[in-house]
Amino acid sequence: MLNPRRSDYDVTNTVQVSSPDAVRLAIAQLFAETWPRTPFDAVERSFARLEELFSGRDAGFEGVDTLYHDTQHTLDMTLAMARLMVHQQREGRHAPLPGLCPGQQPAQQHIGAVQH
Repeated sequence: MLNPRRSDYDVTNTVQVSSPDAVRLAIAQLFAETWPRTPFDAVERSFARLEELFSGRDAGFEGVDTLYHDTQHTLDMTLAMARLMVHQQREGRHAPLPGLCPGQQPAQQHIGAVQH
């Protein structure tokens, strides 16, 4: 029998996209391999912010409890965006650095259900 993809893992079945730490570490590895002299601080902060917003730990916002646009979907999309950016860079298309990319922030802010 084939090894089926687990529902809380990415399409490669290697990164648990229901875990912010697993996705952050996967993106940190891609980032370090692609932009080795660039600080990762802004991306680290965006992951901390994502967790604050989705969990409801930010006093000004309610947590997210939607069925589809949830933490796992947002992390899966964030990992996919990072992989696309790295692929563009490696193909010589010189993708902007994460944190400067117009696509990365919307990927992590794919949280329209967050409410004041």
